[in-house]
Amino acid sequence: MFRSDTDIILTLGRTALNGPSGVKNVQAIQKGYKLTPPWSFERTTPPVPVPKVNFPKWDEARANSIEFISYLNFLLQFTQPPAPSEVGLMARFARIGIAPGVPFEPGKLSPELTVAIKQGLADGKAALVGAEKHTTSSFNIFGSREDLHDDYTTRAVAAAMGIYGNTKEEAVYVGTRLNGDHEPLVGSLPYVIHSDKKDLPPAKFFWSMTMYSCRTGTWWRTQSNGIPWATGQKVSPTARMDRSMSTCSTPHPARSMRRTGCPHPKGPMT
Repeated sequence: MFRSDTDIILTLGRTALNGPSGVKNVQAIQKGYKLTPPWSFERTTPPVPVPKVNFPKWDEARANSIEFISYLNFLLQFTQPPAPSEVGLMARFARIGIAPGVPFEPGKLSPELTVAIKQGLADGKAALVGAEKHTTSSFNIFGSREDLHDDYTTRAVAAAMGIYGNTKEEAVYVGTRLNGDHEPLVGSLPYVIHSDKKDLPPAKFFWSMTMYSCRTGTWWRTQSNGIPWATGQKVSPTARMDRSMSTCSTPHPARSMRRTGCPHPKGPMT
């Protein structure tokens, strides 16, 4: 049983599909999925119904200023009681207005404290960007509190680079922003990605290769059909007789290359 540290829980699941012929079978399996509360499953007394939650409206500018504390305070009310290792931390936070469900009023802060919080925010962002640049794999950045302990930098990197990612027991993600000559990948140049048989991922179920935009951090979607650029174990772009594999990424693929490659974004990519 997995016990969440928070009152808000999100589940993500995958159902394996081995080809078009299995779509109907997968759909039948998915229709059989059912989310059952534990009191119904265990036939125990259900808890008192929780009141409806009124989530605050998201404002990107506020979230990137010291007013991010407003969002933080709202969310902290769903993380109570705090973990024993964070009791002292929360006491320190309370001195600058960070506390569960407490309205944050930046106008009431002293000028010195306002400057200090802004500097702390800038330092935190810089530290996160620096840590992201040195993270090339998802290995050991996802998991429970027991897995990650109080390593807040690693937990922040996981949320920033691939929130909702899997633990290493389920899946491992690797990426690069550099080519074979250790130069940044840029959209104005074509690339060929080649793997010999011995270098193909030793995945138990499947593996895939997906392109992301460095600007947005999201899947790069082709202009022709909006489908994310991806290749995988089941449908390899160019499977050779020796079981090696090659695929092409280019700004303007020729018609003959469209089954073995895909157009990529103009700017930096990963």
